[in-house]
Amino acid sequence: MVAPEVRYDYLQRFGVGQKTLDFPSEVGGILHPVSDWDSQSLYTTTFGQYFTVTAPQLAGAYQAIANGGEKIDLTMVESCTAPDGTVTETPKPKHEQIVKEQTAADLTRMLENVAVQGGNADRIQVPGYRVSDGKGGYKAGVYYTSMVGFAPVDDPQYVVVVTLDEPTKVVSSAATASAFQKAMTQVMKTYRVMPSSVPMDALLPKFG
Repeated sequence: MVAPEVRYDYLQRFGVGQKTLDFPSEVGGILHPVSDWDSQSLYTTTFGQYFTVTAPQLAGAYQAIANGGEKIDLTMVESCTAPDGTVTETPKPKHEQIVKEQTAADLTRMLENVAVQGGNADRIQVPGYRVSDGKGGYKAGVYYTSMVGFAPVDDPQYVVVVTLDEPTKVVSSAATASAFQKAMTQVMKTYRVMPSSVPMDALLPKFG
């Protein structure tokens, strides 16, 4: 429903087509300029085609949604400690409000609904915690599947991204479900994250 230029701007704000960590050999993915969009890509860009993202970009985008619409640049190093004990802090990451807080809340609710009522709900359930879920990624003849989510939804603390390069037996997002569930469960345990305090009120269809 928005103009291509606006859509392109939001994709950029979420980090699509840009390096996230400036790590050696890191790629930025592909985001074609609007001038290259044709009548087909005008629509496919609405559901994740005609551009590519990396796992760090995906984590950064979900972090922004989980953080009330505020995107915080990803970092790999918190600080460095010299042999004499001197601690050097890394520069503070950039913060930017890229979508409204209510928009982020609405997106979070949609993502959690996928985790609760979607086809992989039983496979990704983390007992005691409310989890969000997103998935996708494919091209003809070659499958590259991923699953990303954050938890606890009622007080987001961690984003987990799992990707599989060319799975053979199961080629849908179900291939990553088990690994995602185990990884998220372990993260919650390792960092002693408090369980969700309230359950999700399920989304109900509206008629009329």
